[in-house]
Amino acid sequence: MVENHVIKSIFLNYHSISDELCEELSKVSNLVKFKKNEKIYKAGCVVDSVSIIRYGLVRSYIVSDEKEMTIWFGEVGDFITSFYSFFTGKEGIETIDCIEDTTVLRINSSDFKKLIKENNEMLLLYSIILEKGYIYWEQRYAINQIYESEQRYSMFYERSKEMVLKIPLKILSSYLNIRQETLSRIRRNWLKSNE
Repeated sequence: MVENHVIKSIFLNYHSISDELCEELSKVSNLVKFKKNEKIYKAGCVVDSVSIIRYGLVRSYIVSDEKEMTIWFGEVGDFITSFYSFFTGKEGIETIDCIEDTTVLRINSSDFKKLIKENNEMLLLYSIILEKGYIYWEQRYAINQIYESEQRYSMFYERSKEMVLKIPLKILSSYLNIRQETLSRIRRNWLKSNE
């Protein structure tokens, strides 16, 4: 059982929640710690939980032709799961692992879905989570289609200055769809001009 003030602070990234909903969530959630490089969700498995990051940094990736392609990053306050698996009940296609030591608030999928059905405040919170996710994906798609490499890096850097320096170049280049050598040059030039 997780203390109410912890749950309130974790969900604050989305919406403030009532004491009543907080109490319900505390009954069905727990804090789980993962080490750097540890996998939270694995491709090929059906997920049984959703999580919100309390501390740390994660990435989602898929493997194609034996090459890892980074799909998204999750940082403090982000709602994470293998979304395809969560929505369909089938095996997930992505793996989520930790870029650094990470602690998440974890809720069993069935408990989470039950709360959505039975509690209007939880339904509102869930809709806010989905809206933020949709906005993220629309922006990500537009950025990758419209902007050149340097602009993509610049936009990602401005979004999260602290996160960008923690991510290994190989992983970041996959996410931004930029060759690693090109990204290394862009990052070097960018850091020089922003000193």
